[in-house]
Parts: sequence; C-alpha cells; structure tokens
Amino acid sequence: MNVFVITSPFQYLCANEARLFYQTKNNILVYVEQEAERGKKNMSAILDESLWDEIIKIPRTQRTFRIPAVIKKIKNHNANIERIFLSEYHGWRSNLFIQNFPNTNIVYFDDGSATLVEHENLIRPQKPYIRRRIINDLLVALQGLKPANYVPYNNNLEIFSVFSLENDKCVIRKNKMLGLRKMLNSQACYDPSSNIGFIGEANINARPDCIQLDDYISELETILSKTDKCITYFPHRMEAEMVKKRVSLLERVQYHDSSFPIELEIAKSNLKLSQLIGYSSTALYTLSVIYSEIPIKILEPNNMASCQVALETNDIIKNQFKYK
Repeated sequence: MNVFVITSPFQYLCANEARLFYQTKNNILVYVEQEAERGKKNMSAILDESLWDEIIKIPRTQRTFRIPAVIKKIKNHNANIERIFLSEYHGWRSNLFIQNFPNTNIVYFDDGSATLVEHENLIRPQKPYIRRRIINDLLVALQGLKPANYVPYNNNLEIFSVFSLENDKCVIRKNKMLGLRKMLNSQACYDPSSNIGFIGEANINARPDCIQLDDYISELETILSKTDKCITYFPHRMEAEMVKKRVSLLERVQYHDSSFPIELEIAKSNLKLSQLIGYSSTALYTLSVIYSEIPIKILEPNNMASCQVALETNDIIKNQFKYK
C-alpha cells in the first residue's frame, strides 16, 4: 500500500507523476481540500478518481482530530505501507504521518519554490522537526497516536523533484513530468508563428514594496513594442479585478480566463504559442518542463518586484533554469 498526501492542485500533479514513476500499487490519496473557490475549481478539473484505489478527502479545519482519524483509518487496513509520498517535509501534518508509520520509506515531492527553500534550509542540514504544543500533543495521544513533537531526520527519505537538487545524503530522482506531457501531447503546443504567452504575476499593488500596476502595464507595453504578435495573457489565480481591467484594455493582448491550472491550460485549451514570457516562478519553471519545446524568456524583476521575498524567490527559481 502507498499513501499520497496533498493539499493543492500542483501537489496533485506531482503526486500523480510519482505514482507513475514508482509504478505503485494499492494507492491511497489523502486530499486536504482547498478553501478558495478557484482552488476547488482547479482541483475538480484535474482530479481523476479512477487512478486511485481510495481517496480520502478532509477539510482544513480541526486537523488535530481529522488527521489522526485518517492515519488510524489507514492503519486499520492491516496492510504494509510501502511508501508515504509527502510535499511538506517540515509540516505538522506530514510529520504526524512520519511519526506514526516508522521505518516506512518517505518520498518528498514538490510544493513549488517552497521545496527549494525547505531542501536547502532543513533537509540538507538534516534538521529534526520540532513542534511542541502541549494540548494538541495530548489530544493526539488520547486518540492513540504518537504526537509529532520531535521527529528526527528520516534516513529513508527520497526526493522526487522537477528541480535540480544536490544532496549526497539521500536519493534524488528527477520528475520530468513525462506522464503529463504524454497525456497533454504538449509538444504540439509550440508554433513559432503563434501568440506569445505571458504568465501573470500575483500581489500587484498589494503593498508599496511589491509590484505596482503601472510598472506592470508598462512591461507588457514594452513587450508589445518589440513584436507584431499578440500576447495571450494568463492571469494569476489571485489576480485582482483592477489588474484584469487594465490588462484587457491593451491592444493585441488577449486576456485568457483559465479553466484549468496553468500547467494544463495551454494544452487543454488547444492553444499554440511561440514563446512563454514571465518572471521566474514555479509556474514558469514547471511550464518549461511540460512544454519544453516552447522557448522561455525570463524577465528581470527590477522595480517590478522590489519586495524582498519576491526577489529571493525570483533568484532561487532563476538559478534552476541553468541546470534544466
């Protein structure tokens, strides 16, 4: 038996690639449900229940009771757990699974740029997970499970990632998104005479130190001034209405309302693109793997993303493009 724990559409895509890569049998998918409507819509669009032997869906609330109930349910199957697939290695939820399935092989798969940060800061140094909450730990213990208050580095860890990671202390396997590429026939989406795809940014005008809308529009206008092609604009899932209004006013910009996560949207909408442009992000990097035939252009953040967190994330992901 194999257990996959996910909390987002992107994690689901990576979990399914892991299922195919490891050729696992008797697969249980534990899905911590999305709260946002767009997240629910995206997950509903990609979840194929026929691929899993059992799917356990749980809300994000009352996790002190819901997660132990799931673990106990899995234990009651009286079957050996071959692997547990997780995407949040230093999260409480993940470590409660690790703590209560000792000696089980753990496979850590991607959760966007958080994977890179977590790998460098926590996994490579082999730091233990420490989180002591007296009341919560007592409630977990009363349910017959071992609390995740201290969990040492797991020596059975493997990493399955789209990123190029270096770690001589554990096995790293590359996720080339082969299952998704085959399903989408993604190579057919490249056409050198077609539109340019632009990947929308989040947090525009969110704070004074982050992306400003005027700068954002100016960047799009600069791209348009250097080509006769149209831009197919893919909005970020958190994009504000004011951004949509301004972008939609630009000539030769086709605002594309997505029905699927961006990783699937291009192929599912039968779009053809000559190029993909965006600021370095998990989405742009993942697209460069799935749609590897389409040329990628990474924009420099400059004053577009002066927020320190945005700059650091930009640099971390940008560095990964060098090793693709």
